[in-house]
Amino acid sequence: MRAEQSVNEVLAEKARLREEILRKRNLVSPEVRAQKSLAIMERFFELDEFNSARILHIFVSFRSEVSTELIIKESLKRGKRVVVPITDHKARRLFLSEIEDYDLDLRPGHRGILEPKKEAIRFIDPGHLDLILAPGVAFDASCRRLGHGAGYYDKLLAGLKTIPLTIGLAFEMQVIDEVPVMEYDVKIDGIITEERLIKK
Repeated sequence: MRAEQSVNEVLAEKARLREEILRKRNLVSPEVRAQKSLAIMERFFELDEFNSARILHIFVSFRSEVSTELIIKESLKRGKRVVVPITDHKARRLFLSEIEDYDLDLRPGHRGILEPKKEAIRFIDPGHLDLILAPGVAFDASCRRLGHGAGYYDKLLAGLKTIPLTIGLAFEMQVIDEVPVMEYDVKIDGIITEERLIKK
């Protein structure tokens, strides 16, 4: 947060950016999103940090986000343990559950986002994670992240004694000059788009 900005001004700027970026992202055709998502997946699998990680947290994509379905399925095929979030909206926090099969273990939850079925929940301590793939609405070259406003990932990361490598997935059009931040916003370690890898 800039010294000359009030909290309310920063919150208003965040809200404006969310609306603007989501509107632009929603205009991208499903075919183009699929093509760009594939390029992002390939760039992710080239990372040494992916190859050395044992337990990965991967968000389950929703609507016009970078698609993570193939990332999850391919990671499982490559012998990785994959953990996905379960959102507790009353407590405003994330719980994590390991999945073994994308198609069999997941079903639509709140707002239609796929989450593990009750019978497929396998809770895991977030302290065991080696790598986190995080969603976001906007990012900048300093690895600041603008989420959807609920603070779920900021709380998850802030609650860890040691934060694992955390990477945001985004289309290039979601990378902006500067993301407005508050004191409680947690920086991530890198961003992967269809065009590049950004690391702080």
